[in-house]
Amino acid sequence: MQTQHTQELFNKICRLPPEKVAEVEDFVEFLRYRSENDTLIKAASMGQHGRCRV
Repeated sequence: MQTQHTQELFNKICRLPPEKVAEVEDFVEFLRYRSENDTLIKAASMGQHGRCRV
């Protein structure tokens, strides 16, 4: 189920020209990649400090 905010964002993206939609997609992928990397870095640093093992 989509929230109102999600639908509004989707509608805004749909009104963009195709090259801007591609930029939005690239940016979203960048954010997802950065988020995954941050998670891995935190897990690795916890392992270095002996709090958990990765």
